[in-house]
Amino acid sequence: MGDGLCSDSNGRCTLRAAIEESNYEPVANVNSLNLIVFALPNPAVIDLTLGELNVTSGIWIFGTGARRLTVQRSFAPGTANFRVFRIASGNGGVEIRRMSIRNGNSGSGNGGGILVEANSGVSISDVAITANSAANGGGIANASRSLFMNRVLVNSNIASVTGGGISNQGFFGPTMTNSTITNNSASVGGAIYNTGSIWLANDTISHNAATDAARGIFNESGSINVLNTIIGSDDASTPASLSGAFISKGNNIVTDARNSTGFTNGVNNDQVSENNAINPLLGILTDNGGHTDTRALLAGSPAIDAGNNCVVADTCESAPRIDQLASDQRGRYFRKVGAAVDIGAFEAGAGPPIENISFGLIPGPGRPALFSGAVAVLTSATTKKKIYGAVNPFGAFRFQNVASDFYILEIRGKRAVIGGGPIPIGLDEIPFGFPTDQLSTAGKFADFRFIVEHGPK
Repeated sequence: MGDGLCSDSNGRCTLRAAIEESNYEPVANVNSLNLIVFALPNPAVIDLTLGELNVTSGIWIFGTGARRLTVQRSFAPGTANFRVFRIASGNGGVEIRRMSIRNGNSGSGNGGGILVEANSGVSISDVAITANSAANGGGIANASRSLFMNRVLVNSNIASVTGGGISNQGFFGPTMTNSTITNNSASVGGAIYNTGSIWLANDTISHNAATDAARGIFNESGSINVLNTIIGSDDASTPASLSGAFISKGNNIVTDARNSTGFTNGVNNDQVSENNAINPLLGILTDNGGHTDTRALLAGSPAIDAGNNCVVADTCESAPRIDQLASDQRGRYFRKVGAAVDIGAFEAGAGPPIENISFGLIPGPGRPALFSGAVAVLTSATTKKKIYGAVNPFGAFRFQNVASDFYILEIRGKRAVIGGGPIPIGLDEIPFGFPTDQLSTAGKFADFRFIVEHGPK
């Protein structure tokens, strides 16, 4: 450890070894954090037996997909109880993408799947947090200054005390968009228990359970802002789905508003009832496409075309800021179909995934003539597969039909060679519906600007 090599005692580069190496030599600049990618069979399971994965430095951990990669506490008999990830205080920025986190058990502690400590900055996307348990925060326990969750499934987690899905003490987070919280259970707050600050936008929170109070969300103190979100239906009439004060930002469906304030039927375009009188017509939790399972909106659902388009127009008033939503929870399906976005994490009627993606690299100030006629090579950081392109006299080239992955880029000319990467960009996560998405990088002889275009299947 500390030699710059990812290697355990047996000479293998494991996820634990990679994290420990990153912890030993942390990167101070958030724009150049260490990146972990995976070269594993599909599907793959990383079985943890030696305790939690302790992340103390800024790092990107990019998996291959929640259906392809599972990181879990081992199910082997005799395995000690521990959570899966601990994100330590003051880490400098952590991003986790594209994996399932399963079977963590922190016993009487907090955060069965993930514990996010104070003074942390964490982003989680395209992740399934499933079948974890703890006293508080069966799926996630958060105390950080900022936690951003997008396209996340929090499913079938258990807390013996508070927050079956999520327990939050963070003052500026979490901000949750395009996410589903379902089938979780606790004594108090089956889905969420809050004493901090939460922003919910286009989420589906349903079919959770509690034995004492609030099958859905229990707001002990702090604030919960809710926009374009379904809360309910839950599986029993007692206790009520909610408890505490909420701030409606409009266009929500709340099926059981008993024991709560902030939601009134017909005000702010909210649809509100008690005892699940309103039926949002949600489908079963299943694979409807994308990285994680979702609950589809069935035909006739009152959620269809009933949301606020500010989430796609980037005009929502929120603090912290809600990022513009181009897709629903599935990631490759448009967020808006019809006159308005749908309420909840799923967009009914969205077409099939966009599969053809062009990738153009255009030079900025520099010496592009050095690379006229050069060969551009894009190499998958995970599969090592190479894609080739030719550079024209203006220094431009294009790769057709680039799969979702992370890449090393090389431009091999007779007079110069430049390269860079891994390029930490998941191509199926780029904002669909926008003309371009740009990422800058610097080379020895020229600066380049990536322009990623999108085309239908």
